[in-house]
Amino acid sequence: MMNIRMTTSWGLALWVLSAQVTHAQKLEDMVQRLVRQTDALAQRSYDSFSSRRNPSRYDLEALYHSRSLNASAELFQRMVRDRRSNSELRDAFAVLEDFLRSSGRFAFDRRYWSEIQRSSEDLARELNVRERDPGDGRPPWNDSDGRTSGRLRWRGKVDGETQLLVRRSEVESRALSGLPASGITFNFTSPLPRRAVDVRLEKKHGRENIEIVQQPSRNNDFTAVVQIRDKKGGSDDYEFELIW
Repeated sequence: MMNIRMTTSWGLALWVLSAQVTHAQKLEDMVQRLVRQTDALAQRSYDSFSSRRNPSRYDLEALYHSRSLNASAELFQRMVRDRRSNSELRDAFAVLEDFLRSSGRFAFDRRYWSEIQRSSEDLARELNVRERDPGDGRPPWNDSDGRTSGRLRWRGKVDGETQLLVRRSEVESRALSGLPASGITFNFTSPLPRRAVDVRLEKKHGRENIEIVQQPSRNNDFTAVVQIRDKKGGSDDYEFELIW
């Protein structure tokens, strides 16, 4: 009986050790992927900045933010490699996630940004990070009103390149090039939910391109980002609807 108990104990200990090693290796592989992706984003941001004839203050902020994001991912990687405790890694990842979320306000290349978002979600699952606690002083991920559908109608004059950040029942306009948008009016049938929803765009008026460059996700604080590119001379009237 004693031998059976000892064998069972050793078996359980080996199983636990094996699970810990597997978890550590998966975590290191995931964070390595995130470091590569944020480095590629930073390089892409610099290439985009260099190609602009008259870069704006916004372009500089995006450039600095992309490199800071890469440095933050590298710091988290160092903590993973140093085998910090799970509680420390969860706290560190929460800080990194907040930084990712604040970075979502920039119009980064969609392909690079989507890859980073997926890696962040994979890390959250591996670390068993809980959804935000409503008592931690920060907004919860989900809505309290429970609404999941609605629409926004936006009108304005655009001359150059303008980005619109749609969050809840607010629309923030930022001129990436040219003049700031003017004559803006908009209305919501209900706020954009604080959860990941699929948003589609219907163009009503405007001579050039309107597109969604970011869908709402927890990494951009559930913000839909719309970009209008009017490269012809003078301003033009634009109108569109966002539907979710």
